[in-house]
Amino acid sequence: MKRIIYTFCAVAALMIAAVSCKAVLDSLATNPVFELAGSTVYDGQSAFLGTTATCKIGWQTNKSDIVMLNYDENGKNCVATFTLANNIITDVEITATNLDDDTVDPYTGTFTVAPWKLTVFQKVGDDWVQVSRTNEDYFLWSERKAEGSNNFKVQMQALKSNGTYEDINNIVYRMKLKNGSHKIDWQGSALTEDLKGESTACSIEFSMDKPSETKNITAKLGTKTKEIRILNK
Repeated sequence: MKRIIYTFCAVAALMIAAVSCKAVLDSLATNPVFELAGSTVYDGQSAFLGTTATCKIGWQTNKSDIVMLNYDENGKNCVATFTLANNIITDVEITATNLDDDTVDPYTGTFTVAPWKLTVFQKVGDDWVQVSRTNEDYFLWSERKAEGSNNFKVQMQALKSNGTYEDINNIVYRMKLKNGSHKIDWQGSALTEDLKGESTACSIEFSMDKPSETKNITAKLGTKTKEIRILNK
């Protein structure tokens, strides 16, 4: 009798697990939840809004002047591109709707779109010291640290809500490891040819003696290009 009860309980447990698993799979297939919601994204970048939903999906945003949504005819493979018109941190909403079943609640995700800039640092001993001016897009050679080296770094930095800037270490394009990071196109007369081109790195190290003329470095992130100049003054 005990064996019968044990067997019944085991079968019941398997049935409950199967039902629970099916409920989870059904939820994943019908709820248009997408990746990267709640993230900070950067002016100009694109992000892949991956979803497990198999239904036809409709996409909307409350800030169509900032967010451009591209997707196929069934609403799959949606890519959002974020472009600011000014240097103001802005929150935007993106909503995905199950177009096959109106009883399923839409899913709305919020993104914070942050402006960014380029900042130049000089290697002084073991430390990187900022030498470009905080609110300017140039670095005066005369303002370099005399005790420092001729090794420099240009760093992408994002504006924070308190008005200060922080280093950007990685720009996520999609959650999966393959093609997971957004590429940046680095160019400029201050960079050697081997440093130019597309990279997922958000900073570039370079060496320089006093330039005989103005040099520049640019970083292009999606739709937005930023420049910083190095003046021989």
